Amino acid sequence: MDADLATLHDRPFALLVALAERARETLRARGEEAREGEADMALAFRAANTWCVVPRGDVREILFPLPLTRLPRARSWLLGLANMRGSLVAVTDLGHFLGGPLTEPGPRSRLLWINHPRLPCALLVDEVAGFRRLQAGTPPPRTGEQPFLGAIHNVGGQIYRHLDIPRLADDRAFLEASL
Repeated sequence: MDADLATLHDRPFALLVALAERARETLRARGEEAREGEADMALAFRAANTWCVVPRGDVREILFPLPLTRLPRARSWLLGLANMRGSLVAVTDLGHFLGGPLTEPGPRSRLLWINHPRLPCALLVDEVAGFRRLQAGTPPPRTGEQPFLGAIHNVGGQIYRHLDIPRLADDRAFLEASL
């Protein structure tokens, strides 16, 4: 322990605060260096006919489909509520929301529990393909539709669209789930 931190040995909370600040500074410094040319890890999955990737930090947990409580007068893509580790979470059929048919849960289907402070939801997807290392993607065509589908990535010949969770959380169509 260096001299600055050693002076805090009898004040444990102050020591923890100082250590946390030092860790943040170190991560910021490493992050600046690491971003140049280094790939990011993302979770790859399929929703209907669309292959997507989402940053691994945007997914809290991957689960098998759970029993749902249906919601009256909800759009068909809002499947219902599930109890996930004591939290009530809205479950959305992402493929159907993107314009595909309703997803029939099967042996490869999964729920991606989203890690977002304002979006207590899980996305039902057809399958999860695992983590992919991504380089910078190609900007998507500017159609105005689905602004939460961002950069296009080509990984080993497979095309993936970047699912931007913060933009999805702000998307008017996604937030207006009632009929």
